[in-house]
Amino acid sequence: MAIKKLCARCNKIIDDGNTYCNECSTKVIKRRNKEYNTYTRDKELQSFYNSKQWKNTVSIIKQRDNGLCLMCLHNNKISYYNVIHHIEELKSNKAKALDPNNLICLCHRCHNEVHSNYNKNLNSKQLMQNILNKLIEG
Repeated sequence: MAIKKLCARCNKIIDDGNTYCNECSTKVIKRRNKEYNTYTRDKELQSFYNSKQWKNTVSIIKQRDNGLCLMCLHNNKISYYNVIHHIEELKSNKAKALDPNNLICLCHRCHNEVHSNYNKNLNSKQLMQNILNKLIEG
């Protein structure tokens, strides 16, 4: 029989190894994200990501990519997107912030892989950007 303990927030019985029940975990994550966005994240970027134009663009990109991660799809896997990624990063080219040809749906795993390549060196970054551009061209 599995060892149980109490949720640190509401005292429901949960499996040992967890701190919160599923309901409280969701609430704690939302609160942490809100605090991060309020006190840590770049205010200008946060304002952009909360704008109506960005939300409309996200809807268009999600529809274009059928809500799927295009890198996974290219690798014959199906996974839903979690992130709309700027191929040319927002901080380096704000003019392309809402350009559909600069945006692609990615899952978290692929998004992390993309940024890992971006952070290696300039050549690796440019190679990855070329791959992503080819994926959205179809």
